Amino acid sequence: MDHPRGEATVSAMDITPLEPGSEEQLRPFADMVPGAPADCDQGLVARVSGQPVGAAWLKDDGPAAAGFVGEGIPQVYVAVAEEHQGEGLGTKLLGGVLSLARMSGAPAVSAAIAEANEAQELFGRLGFTDVGFGEGTYVLLADLGERS
Repeated sequence: MDHPRGEATVSAMDITPLEPGSEEQLRPFADMVPGAPADCDQGLVARVSGQPVGAAWLKDDGPAAAGFVGEGIPQVYVAVAEEHQGEGLGTKLLGGVLSLARMSGAPAVSAAIAEANEAQELFGRLGFTDVGFGEGTYVLLADLGERS
C-alpha cells in the first residue's frame, strides 16, 4: 500500500511510553486486536500531530493469553490505525517494545497472529518464529537472548 506522505509521517511521529494505568489511551488499539487486553505491563504509543495512531504493548496474562508459551514470557500486541498502515509505524512500535522487553529481562516474547493477518511478515522480519498453530491463529515467539 503506497502512502504519499509515508516517510514524512513516520519522521513526524512521536513515540512515547505507555505505563500500567494507560487503559484510556490503549483501549482504541486493543479493540483492533481480537483478544487483546486493554491494559499493559509496558508499551509504546505512536502519535502523529498529537493524535494517537498506533500502539504496541506487552502483557503477561499467563495461560489465559492466546499466545501463551510459558511462564514469564509476555505476549506482544500491535495495532496501527488503518489510515497509517504501510508507513513503517508497526515496525518502529514492535521494534521498540521488543527493546523494552529485553531491557526488563524477558527471555522471549510471544504473539498470537490470525492466519489472515498481513502483519505476519513484520513479525518474521523482527525475529519471530512460528511455534504453533490452532483455530486459525499462529503462535509466534521471539527469543530475546543475546545476539552475536
